[in-house]
Amino acid sequence: MNIPLTYRKHVVTQNDLSFIVKVIDGYRSEGRSAISRRLCEVWDWRQDNGQLKDGVCRGRLLQLEPNQLTTLPPTIIGNNNRSFGENSCRTIRIW
Repeated sequence: MNIPLTYRKHVVTQNDLSFIVKVIDGYRSEGRSAISRRLCEVWDWRQDNGQLKDGVCRGRLLQLEPNQLTTLPPTIIGNNNRSFGENSCRTIRIW
């Protein structure tokens, strides 16, 4: 890593990057959410309400991939909110 990489005012160090790669390798089969949750747990990275900063962590991981610093596992199809889209059909009774 030639230039410092920052995400939301946090500098990603070489040690951070090495640890991230190890966690990705260890949790690859469980998916991106498991990877980001594990990183948040180890770093005790939480919001004011105590919830893990899972979304922010995934943003950091996504930032590293185009720079070829990490390789994330493929997304798990049907495991996010976008899976309920135009091809889904749901009947909702309102009265």
